[in-house]
Amino acid sequence: MDVFVGSYLTDQVTEIRASNGALVRVINNSLLGGGIGGLASDGDRLFVSVQSSSVAEFSAASGALITDVSGEQYAFDDPQAIVLNDSRAWVVDVGDKSLTEFPAP
Repeated sequence: MDVFVGSYLTDQVTEIRASNGALVRVINNSLLGGGIGGLASDGDRLFVSVQSSSVAEFSAASGALITDVSGEQYAFDDPQAIVLNDSRAWVVDVGDKSLTEFPAP
């Protein structure tokens, strides 16, 4: 299993091999440019809250962007912490003091 570390200052996610600390990859994506808040992974997918009002979903295997969770139905203002459960994601938004749940199939 790998460890993902987000950098608010560089807007990058670094993946590190847990067994030996080796660098696996650095994920750069324009969606991360709003400031990384929180990270959560289920082993297959990586969810990254972006403080500019979205949650980016990446493939944990390749680092490729799967989708950008944003828009009026989510109304993110300053998403931070993320928690995953089998098929759901919960995001704490400190900007509007809310908890948003959405499918994470």
